[in-house]
Amino acid sequence: MAAIVAGQTERDSILKAERPIPKGPFSFEDAREVLEFEATVPSGRFSFEKAREAIETACTSPVSDTHQALCWNDRGLWYQLQGQYTQAEPLYLRAVALFEKAPVVNQRLLATTLHNLGATYRELRRVEDAKQALSRAFALRQKAYGDDHPLTATTLGQLGTVYLAAGELALAEVPLRSAVSTHERWLPPSHPNRISSVHNLAQLRIAQNDHESAMKLLQGLIAPVNGTADQPSLAYAAPYQTLAALYRRLGQPARALPLLKMAQRLYEDSFGPDDITAALMRVEFGSLWATEGKTSSRRLSSGKHTLAWLRFWE
Repeated sequence: MAAIVAGQTERDSILKAERPIPKGPFSFEDAREVLEFEATVPSGRFSFEKAREAIETACTSPVSDTHQALCWNDRGLWYQLQGQYTQAEPLYLRAVALFEKAPVVNQRLLATTLHNLGATYRELRRVEDAKQALSRAFALRQKAYGDDHPLTATTLGQLGTVYLAAGELALAEVPLRSAVSTHERWLPPSHPNRISSVHNLAQLRIAQNDHESAMKLLQGLIAPVNGTADQPSLAYAAPYQTLAALYRRLGQPARALPLLKMAQRLYEDSFGPDDITAALMRVEFGSLWATEGKTSSRRLSSGKHTLAWLRFWE
């Protein structure tokens, strides 16, 4: 999420402080882009208001079509990260048009925006549009970076999640496994893209009713941060959440409770207690607590939130 911080100096300082440069068969410039892409929330609570202010400050006087396109991409990402996908889509489309209008098209930046657009279409359940955008982004990254590169793998993995969401499990298998293989070769275990790719493969195994394999993948993800003094990054929230859901599905709610609580804490610490995802976590935590014959003063009563979580736990 640090990618939406538009100030170059601040962005560089975050990257240097938060991430080691991964080792691999690519240049320092390539590695820096890997770090920047979908970076985790910097230390401290993330402020969307400050991020928007930084974007608009940096975009006051765009000097080229490419600069202007980057501004629209960052604005789209600002909405996407808040789950406002309908608002993000036209901004990404505007960015794509500007990238393509430039005298010399920056293929790497265009690929990033197409990747973001494809992920947005996936959330909007526009499967064919998502496949088209991500396939194009993958082709551009494959040409720019090669097959064995973390950014290429990330887009391939995203394409796999579209197949997974569409119920095309056989088509999802190769992209998701390939993304995990590449990320495990070149990214450190705590990198958000590596965490995400393993989590996506675990979700495929759940969809295939291979709960044992899913359990091993998810437990392997969170094992390095369990019992440590440092709080894990926000990237671990989804694996905690999915493993909790799996334990509950298998009739082990007591094992789900601490995992769900940790996921809730990560969302609250990053975005504040009023964040919608943190609120939904409190709803389900209270519901799960009640199934154990206990009460929770923190359970919310929002019908909309409860229905959302009932769908999640089905």
